[in-house]
Amino acid sequence: MSNIGDISEVHYTLGNMSVSNAPPPVLDMARVLAYAILDDSVQWTGRQTIFVGGKELGVVPRLAICQNVGGGTKDILVFHCSDEWEVLGVGGAENVESAKASAERAYRGVSAKWVETNVSLDEAKAWIKENYEDMTCSFCGRDPEDVRNLVEGRSGTHICNHCIDKFYALIRQPPEDGNVA
Repeated sequence: MSNIGDISEVHYTLGNMSVSNAPPPVLDMARVLAYAILDDSVQWTGRQTIFVGGKELGVVPRLAICQNVGGGTKDILVFHCSDEWEVLGVGGAENVESAKASAERAYRGVSAKWVETNVSLDEAKAWIKENYEDMTCSFCGRDPEDVRNLVEGRSGTHICNHCIDKFYALIRQPPEDGNVA
């Protein structure tokens, strides 16, 4: 049996409920659907390999099943996290059930550890707005969950990939009067 690690105390407010050791409602712009805190009752089987930066990730103390908040994809993601819910690696699944089955193959006993969060899409978006209010596009106002990239300028302004594409297309157009300015 593998020692997963010490569990540090983390408290978050989820709606009107205070939850110990729970993740925030959103991790890496994906709402948390369920999470598991892995302790000594969970055994790492080694039947899953995740590489991060060319190195095998290995055992983690926390897992979260999440779903992208914005954009066109609503993929189910399995985040492999630190004690502080920092995402260290990610896997994907077709649905929540297959994500849990995959996690059970890698971490025997995790099935008994899953906690459903019941975080709605609206709650997740509100949490993002509240916690990332300075991360909106200064030009179009899109929020982080609605963009692929957000670049920050020296003055603290941000521009999203949508505006960059639009501005690039505009500067590549020939002038209407034929004169080059």
